[in-house]
Amino acid sequence: MLMGSKTFESLPRILPGREHYVLTRDPKKLKELIAEKPGDKQLVHAVTDLDKFVCDWKESRPAEDLLFVIGGGMVYWETLKYVDACFISEVKAEDLDADTFFPELPEKEWERVEGDEIFEDGDEVPYRRITYYRKEIHGKRFRF
Repeated sequence: MLMGSKTFESLPRILPGREHYVLTRDPKKLKELIAEKPGDKQLVHAVTDLDKFVCDWKESRPAEDLLFVIGGGMVYWETLKYVDACFISEVKAEDLDADTFFPELPEKEWERVEGDEIFEDGDEVPYRRITYYRKEIHGKRFRF
């Protein structure tokens, strides 16, 4: 998972069994945040150069390995140029106090392939899972 430092800070603990890549300008502050959270601290890695991280990821991982970008807003914007698929949960509510939103995907670059079913379970807020794939650009697909 790739996230910004504010998103990492909002997690109640280090999530088990998942690598946490945290985009940060201040690795020292991130070390302090890591120390405060319960969980396997070896799963958390600072990312200070996004372009280098993406290049290293692509070179060192098999093509089927997926990296999920989980927020926040600036991280979505900064990583969008690298991704070829977006798996979006669209919350169906009007009264939520939300301050971060996923950017609009231009139709000329993205194709919606799934996402008509609405999920509701008891008291939970209804939501929809939407999948978009980047359209081919000059015969090539992006891979991240």
